[in-house]
Amino acid sequence: DLTARHIPDAEKPFQVIYHLYSFPRNVRWRLKVNLAEGEACPSVVSVWSAANWMEREAYDLVGVRFEGHPDLRRLLLPEDWEGHPLRKDYPLEFRYNRWCEKHLNMIEFREGTEYSGRFE
Repeated sequence: DLTARHIPDAEKPFQVIYHLYSFPRNVRWRLKVNLAEGEACPSVVSVWSAANWMEREAYDLVGVRFEGHPDLRRLLLPEDWEGHPLRKDYPLEFRYNRWCEKHLNMIEFREGTEYSGRFE
């Protein structure tokens, strides 16, 4: 398994975590790679083909780039989506997004109106 997380107060705020298991040896390993803002993690797709989707998911939702990935593009969100929703600095309230206006015909909600973008 492979996942990524954002730790905003850390010196290197991004972490890629690999969970590996050896069936013949019945041994588990957890490998953590800490990354600075803008730093890429080497892709493991050439060794572990299933990592293709997991690396794309980590890129899409957290913003971690994988150097040498054969097809690093968004997996769950549209290509023109702005931001990475699993980052801790991603706003929780609705924010104006050009993608929403273009594809969902949504207009910007005005602050202080009934639909100000704050959902409870």
